[in-house]
Amino acid sequence: MKKTVLATLAVLFVASMLVACGGSGSGAAKASKGTGGKVKAGKITFSYKPLPGEEYGVMNLVGDFNGWNPSDPNYAMEKKSDGSWAITVEFAPGRYIYKYTADGQWIFQDQSEVIDQMEPKPTGFMDDGFGGKNAYIDVE
Repeated sequence: MKKTVLATLAVLFVASMLVACGGSGSGAAKASKGTGGKVKAGKITFSYKPLPGEEYGVMNLVGDFNGWNPSDPNYAMEKKSDGSWAITVEFAPGRYIYKYTADGQWIFQDQSEVIDQMEPKPTGFMDDGFGGKNAYIDVE
């Protein structure tokens, strides 16, 4: 009986660790490939070019690196003369999960739908646990 209880607890522990390590937020995240590869560590410029008809007053880069705070002034993007938005961030090697927000709102639940508007191209996408997809970038 003791061995069965210990084995069951061990299986539950391993399963919970896999879920906890697998994603941001709730549950494990399934990853899918993007069109970008790995980027070099250091200063990385992220940009978003709005689709025709999109007008925003403020855009932010939001992710696991800033606690998913959509109004963090440290990640406010600058509007460029061509209408695109950009921010340069210094990242050490690792994986960074992110989305773009506009006027404090999540503009696209599924970041893979706007991959053509994004630079650098994400390494891939993963479920966000809320029915959408986050972008991620692998930095080496």
